[in-house]
Amino acid sequence: MNKALNFAKKIFGAENISKIEQFNIKYFKKYKITVFCPESHIEKISKAMSIEGAGVIGKYSGCSFRLKGKGTFRGSKGANPFIGKKRKLETVDEIRLEMICDAENLNRAVNEMLKAHPYEEPAYDIYEVLCGIKQKSVYAVKLAFKKPVNIGNVFKKINSRIDNSLIPEGWKILKIKNAVVDLSGEQKLTDYIKSETNKTLYITKNFKRSINIRLV
Repeated sequence: MNKALNFAKKIFGAENISKIEQFNIKYFKKYKITVFCPESHIEKISKAMSIEGAGVIGKYSGCSFRLKGKGTFRGSKGANPFIGKKRKLETVDEIRLEMICDAENLNRAVNEMLKAHPYEEPAYDIYEVLCGIKQKSVYAVKLAFKKPVNIGNVFKKINSRIDNSLIPEGWKILKIKNAVVDLSGEQKLTDYIKSETNKTLYITKNFKRSINIRLV
């Protein structure tokens, strides 16, 4: 059952809704660790990172992507290369290893990767990425209206007993053309909604089931 859409139709009126975008994918900010290493150490490095929480996607762990390629380097006079000789340009076979990681596990996963890596100066990159997990039901909707909606009237429909003096005077006459109803309780959807500042009305219910209304 699409509770978010039913709630939206009740508040804004189904006849005034011109466009509906439904959200059934939860989005999460994570990090992707990409490291280049010799094939001889790929399992040791990926295992070390997995133990610290990297490579988890939904119900699966130990997830990684591996791609063979060529790496080049020239060690300085004071270098101590694991492969080849210093002060000579070397070309070696390497594996590009990629693993996803949550923010809370990132520091430990990178430290363990560096401990397991045989190179004196490992080459690695860390990217902030957006990941998504499909939900069984729609938890939010983004709406566009045929005619602008008065925010003051929205307050009255949500709770007819609301104290009118608590509504900012500027809001009582403000009209909007777009709205989002998010019943996930997480209040993260605003990070991924593109709109002009203060042009979209955002309605959420938090875990205590109280209603929060703001402009984004």
